[in-house]
Amino acid sequence: DWSLAASLLLFSAYEMPHPAALNAGQYLEGSYAKEPCRVEGDQAFPPSGVGLGLEMRDWAGVLPHPEE
Repeated sequence: DWSLAASLLLFSAYEMPHPAALNAGQYLEGSYAKEPCRVEGDQAFPPSGVGLGLEMRDWAGVLPHPEE
């Protein structure tokens, strides 16, 4: 999600005249983002939030502590 968000924001800033071939979540399982980038069919939309526009999920209590 993070690299896709960065790519979408970069490409949309330059108003590219032709579509860019990007890999979205089809190769990934799950997401670290609370709300992943919106993809509808063959169209991906850049996030509208601050920075990359994504918020990290709260993993407290979900992932094991590194020292355990």
